[in-house]
Amino acid sequence: MQQALLDFLRCPVSGNNLEIKIIDYRVKQYETTSIEEINNAILFSDSGFFFPVIDGIPRMQLESVLLFSDFFQKHMTDYEDRKKKLMVKYGRIITDCFKKNEATRKSFSFEWSLLKGGETKIWHSDLTQFRQELFVELDEAGTLEGRLAIDIGCGHGYSSHFMAEAGATVIGIDMSFSIEVAYEQLRIEHVHFVQADLQFLPLVHRQFDIVYSSGVIHHTNNTELSFGIIQELTKPGGKLIVWLYHPIPALIHNIMLFARRLTRHISVRIQFWIYFFTLLPLYLLVIRIKGKKMKWREIMIDLIDILTPYYRYEHEPQETECWYVKHGYENINVTDRNFFGFSICGIKNITIVP
Repeated sequence: MQQALLDFLRCPVSGNNLEIKIIDYRVKQYETTSIEEINNAILFSDSGFFFPVIDGIPRMQLESVLLFSDFFQKHMTDYEDRKKKLMVKYGRIITDCFKKNEATRKSFSFEWSLLKGGETKIWHSDLTQFRQELFVELDEAGTLEGRLAIDIGCGHGYSSHFMAEAGATVIGIDMSFSIEVAYEQLRIEHVHFVQADLQFLPLVHRQFDIVYSSGVIHHTNNTELSFGIIQELTKPGGKLIVWLYHPIPALIHNIMLFARRLTRHISVRIQFWIYFFTLLPLYLLVIRIKGKKMKWREIMIDLIDILTPYYRYEHEPQETECWYVKHGYENINVTDRNFFGFSICGIKNITIVP
């Protein structure tokens, strides 16, 4: 974690600045330089919440007090007292967040662990195609020099990397532990990663030129609610882009959606082996008959993505456009659309008062 990230971090409950107790540093090597960064630390909020920085990544979910108890017990002599006070005041919401997020965190942590650089395509696209599709969704020509961007649900971190490569300063947010792989593989110094819940964002509001979230908010308990939360990050005149699933009138797709009523309650690791020995061979046979080629990991990522997330909703562009209008956006347009979904972009009206 670079010191500069502190300028953007806020308590996800009070919205106020944080104090930091640094435990140790590390030197991280980037493409053009090496930087001494904060490796382990604890962030303190005036609300009573406290969050760990572990291996260079701030872990700022409300339930972090429970998730990282081993770290706190090692580095905080008064951990149990602070935890007790926090649970007395916020215990219900902390417990609710833990329950709400646990299945999603496990599902996407496992899904992105199947992605192997150089071997597996990302949503059937190689890295060159993926970059091209990203900038089509962003409705940008390819340069983002001087822009401040946030990648909400960054997963593997490739979108964050490509936006930074184009000149932006980027903060990648993700709930899953894939954030650790994204951080370790990072080689551009103006990218930061934070593990957080998008419904309790630990960031300064109305400061970002680009707020980008691809295939993420429809995996929360309420897509429109999540849209309303992330749009608060966009500054007047800034751009908000989301990619969402839309309904697909196909029999197999709808059978899989029906099957989700059961599968989403099953451990993701158990599901993996079930699909590996049943659906994967059938999938490989079908695409071979069609004359196509896919790596087995790509197929498994597709299956895991549709069958394991606890939440998965589909929306029409017209519905999503209404959300933009409600929050004061203009110049709203669909920037890309394929078989599975669409990306839509809007500009926040400059007359919106903070």
